[in-house]
Amino acid sequence: MGAVVVQEVEFIWKGPGSKVLLSGDFVNWESQVPLEKSGSEGWFVVKQNIAPGTYKYKFIVDGEWQHSPDYPTVSDNSGGFNNEITVSEEKSTPKPTRKEDNAGSSKGEVKGSTEEVAKVDTPKPAAAASPPKPKVAAAGGAKKAAAGGAKKAVKAVAKPLPETMLEDVIPRLTAYFEKEQGVSAVDIQFDDNQLQGTFIKNEVQYNFWAYFPDGKLEGSRGFSLTSHGCSPSTVEPFLIDESKITGESVVQQVIKRLFAQKLLATN
Repeated sequence: MGAVVVQEVEFIWKGPGSKVLLSGDFVNWESQVPLEKSGSEGWFVVKQNIAPGTYKYKFIVDGEWQHSPDYPTVSDNSGGFNNEITVSEEKSTPKPTRKEDNAGSSKGEVKGSTEEVAKVDTPKPAAAASPPKPKVAAAGGAKKAAAGGAKKAVKAVAKPLPETMLEDVIPRLTAYFEKEQGVSAVDIQFDDNQLQGTFIKNEVQYNFWAYFPDGKLEGSRGFSLTSHGCSPSTVEPFLIDESKITGESVVQQVIKRLFAQKLLATN
C-alpha cells in the first residue's frame, strides 16, 4: 500500500474579530475549524494537515463569511470571493500577495516536517460549492441548497461607489468604532468621492479621509489623517497592494491605518 505525503499548513486571519472559524473544500465545506488568537499582533491562527493540491477556503468572522485580502483570491461564482491555496509536495513557503505585515506568513504557510499516512484509494474530493452567505440564507437554507444542488451563478454587477460606501463600508466602520473604548462622537460620511470620518479620543478630535477621485474603487486612491480639526497636508497611497478592491478591504485598511497610529486598540 502506498503513502501520500501531507503538509502542515498554517492559516492566519489578520483582520478584526472576536471569534474566527475556517472552512474550505479540503473539508468539503462541512466542518468549521476554530482559530486561536496568537502572538503580539493578535492574529488568529490554526494549523491543518493537508494533502498536496489546490484548495479554496474562507473565514467565518463573528458569524459572517469573509475572505482575507492578505492572500490570493478567486471568484466564488456568487459575486464574492474565496481565498485559494496551493499545497505542494515539497516543503515550501508560498509568497504572500501583500508586501506589508506579512513577514513569516503567506496564503497558508507550509512548514514543519511532512507526515506520511496510509493511502486510502478514494478519489480526490471534487471542488465543493461555495459556502452560503449568512446575510441572505434562511433557516434550513443550507440543507435545501445541498438537496437541490447548486444553481449556476449569474455574474454580479459591481455596485456604484456611493452605494458600496453607504451599504458596505460606513455601517461596518461605524459599528467597529462604537465598540472601541475611549472613542466618541463618531461621524463617517461619503461625499464628493471621499470617505470622511471624524472621532474623538482622549479629548482630541481626529479626522481621516479615503479618496477615490476617479469615482470607483479600482481607480486612484489616497488616505489622509489629521488631528485637532486641521486640514490634511499630505495624501498617502491607499490599498496599493490589493489585487481586488472591495468594501471589505476598504474597511480593514482604514482600521489598520488608525491602529498603526495607536488610535485604535485592536486591528
